[in-house]
Parts: sequence; structure tokens; C-alpha cells
Amino acid sequence: LRGPRSGRAGHCGYAALMDYRHPLARGDHGLPVQWAQARLMTASHYTGPLHGRFDRSTAQAVCSFQHERRLTVTGTIDRRTWAALTAQ
Repeated sequence: LRGPRSGRAGHCGYAALMDYRHPLARGDHGLPVQWAQARLMTASHYTGPLHGRFDRSTAQAVCSFQHERRLTVTGTIDRRTWAALTAQ
């Protein structure tokens, strides 16, 4: 796993992902992004590949999800968006 924007390697199992609280934005990559893409896909907001790169299509899916959930639409995965994704 590469940490968001830090480039540091680290360990992140499923339990850690459920409590992952670092914001994610375009340019980030790794297992937390891949997990978020899978959750967005389950919620019918993402149709792209589960490649773990926070790209334009991932940001658009996040915006759609945030709008549907009446969250502040930022296109980034902040604490409130993480909470909504994990509540599904």
C-alpha cells in the first residue's frame, strides 16, 4: 500500500480500511482507493476498473455519491464520505 500523497509504504488490512480516515483525492492511489471504488460501484456510482487510482472517473463517482447522500460535494473522500461509504 502506498499512502495517500505521502508515497510511504505501509500495511492496511480490511479492518484498517474500515477505520481509514485520511482524506483521499485525485492523484492518490492504493488499497484504500480501490476499496472506495468497490463501495462506490456497489452503490451504483462507479463503473470503472478497480485499479486503486483516484482519477477523474473516481472523483465524478464520489461527487455523485455525495450528492445522493446530501453531503458536501467536494469530489474528495473526507471523514463524512468515508462514514457514508462504510455504512452501506
